[in-house]
Amino acid sequence: MEQSNNSLKPRKKLPWLQIARYTSLTFFTLSLPFFNIAYIPVISVALLLLFVLGGSFHCGWMCPMGFFQDLTTLIARKFKIKQKALLPRKWHLILSPLRYLIFIGMSMGVVWVSTAIFMGDARHAITGFIGGKIPIIIGIVSFTAFIVLSIFYKRVFCSYFCYLGSIFGIQGASRIFTIKRDERTCISCKKCDQVCPMNIAVATSHNVQSLQCVNCFQCISTCPTGTTLSYGLITPEHDPLGAKMKAQSPAQKSLVYFVRIILVASIFMYHFNAKSKKQESKQPQVEVVVESS
Repeated sequence: MEQSNNSLKPRKKLPWLQIARYTSLTFFTLSLPFFNIAYIPVISVALLLLFVLGGSFHCGWMCPMGFFQDLTTLIARKFKIKQKALLPRKWHLILSPLRYLIFIGMSMGVVWVSTAIFMGDARHAITGFIGGKIPIIIGIVSFTAFIVLSIFYKRVFCSYFCYLGSIFGIQGASRIFTIKRDERTCISCKKCDQVCPMNIAVATSHNVQSLQCVNCFQCISTCPTGTTLSYGLITPEHDPLGAKMKAQSPAQKSLVYFVRIILVASIFMYHFNAKSKKQESKQPQVEVVVESS
């Protein structure tokens, strides 16, 4: 049952939640130069479990590309640049499937798709640059373009072009912890919808389980009631534990498990290839001198 706007006294925002998120984003971004690939399997498996249980925390709390987009949005706000938090609905509907199509193209082994994505991927470019690698021109142009877009729109890259975000989103399809909305205290102000950078209809959801959700918790920080939105175990009366997975078709279940298998396999293959290259680079070069008679 919804209550009128005057029935509840608005509360102050929770800046500490967003301060914690920006601190986390800053830490993970600045720690990239010191990252050791030897820890990739352990970290990846830990993150995989986190995503499966609680959704995509990487995009909201750890991703360097997300950090720079959010930072640009904050700076633009400080300079009072007029912003539109979301793309027009028409463009949102057109572009929403794009990051999933990109992932499908890569997972099917389409070489030209994979090459083009890696060359022009803004996230890959900035991550490599922070890690000490010089990105190619197309990567720099791509990163710059999305940062400029971030002045006017929130997280355009994350919403429509990040194939890694699509993987993390699918991983969290069966999560049991999520953002919950209590209809009894909701005042229908729709401020949560307005601040969501991923264009999710939070104000009409019981349990937010959109594949687009990055767990940034801006909706929780903005909610004026203090009790309507929270993060925790899925509310039983609206979505019993496991009911979402039971309601999914065999094709949907297969997609979720297929992505998990591909992700785990790619993690260990990447680690194996990186380790092999490292060993090859350590092998002494033997010069063969041919003497002419």
